[in-house]
Amino acid sequence: MNCFLLKRPSFILSTTQLSRLSSRVIPPLNEQRVTEAAMVGLPNAGKSSLLNSLLAKKMAAVSKKRNTTRENLLAVASDSTSGVQVAFYDTPGFVGHRVNSQSSEKGRVDRSVMTSAQGAINNRNVLTLVVIDAAKKYTEVYEGQLKELFQTLVKEVHSREEPVCGEMKSSDMGRHLASCFTLVLNKVDLVHPKSDLLPLTVDLVALFNEVVWSSVGAAKKKKRRKPPTLDMDVFMVSATASDAMTSGLTELRQYLHDASSQVPWEVDEDVSKLLTSSSGVYNEVNCELDDQAFAAECIREKIFTYVHKEVPYRV
Repeated sequence: MNCFLLKRPSFILSTTQLSRLSSRVIPPLNEQRVTEAAMVGLPNAGKSSLLNSLLAKKMAAVSKKRNTTRENLLAVASDSTSGVQVAFYDTPGFVGHRVNSQSSEKGRVDRSVMTSAQGAINNRNVLTLVVIDAAKKYTEVYEGQLKELFQTLVKEVHSREEPVCGEMKSSDMGRHLASCFTLVLNKVDLVHPKSDLLPLTVDLVALFNEVVWSSVGAAKKKKRRKPPTLDMDVFMVSATASDAMTSGLTELRQYLHDASSQVPWEVDEDVSKLLTSSSGVYNEVNCELDDQAFAAECIREKIFTYVHKEVPYRV
């Protein structure tokens, strides 16, 4: 089981690394499959924690400070047993237009992370995982923030899928757009009682339906009857739960594997990038961060954790 980082400077391989390299297994070309998944959502929804948990390896900085993640992070996980490679895109939290329009330094940071987050879902092959904080109280304000998030996502994907949706009826277009998204309710371990999860899921799916039908214009055309409910995949997970059987992570991983298509793997041939640690879940996990950038993220995470309110936001 190997793990390596991209852009790692050349160095002499250790005996352990040579051993891992010799045991490296890459499936035949006709057995290679790939899934691309972008994790998007509001700030502090737990996207980076979810990435780390899915990989079973620390890759992204995590703190209670909103928008700890400033830029998109790509982590590629390979499983030689199933022949599936999953490219995970961790994105900054989406911010509302009011906040995004601020002229202050904070506003400039928000506009920067907003651009990064939207860019992650522009690829037509990307499955968008909408990560939602299930433990947050579902108030009218929170519903408004989620609706704005859904509107932004649907608008981006609608524009991306225009060549495919151009000749579709509005009903087929709505179903196609909905199929590009998967709702992931995170932090379900903090929800009590658990029976609250079902009505929350119903409300979220209804809100997403409203946004999709509004985007394709079906709501206006069908004033006399309500547009049909769109089928959506919904997962309930806990990124921090220690029990894999109750966290929902195993099911989500399998879902991503099942969503893969027959595409050749991205294989890094530079053996100097091979590390001795492993994720314990995938044979190989590699990240676009080099050593210096990864160390900087770890330091920034600790600063945000221990001196949360005292440090400048640009640290």
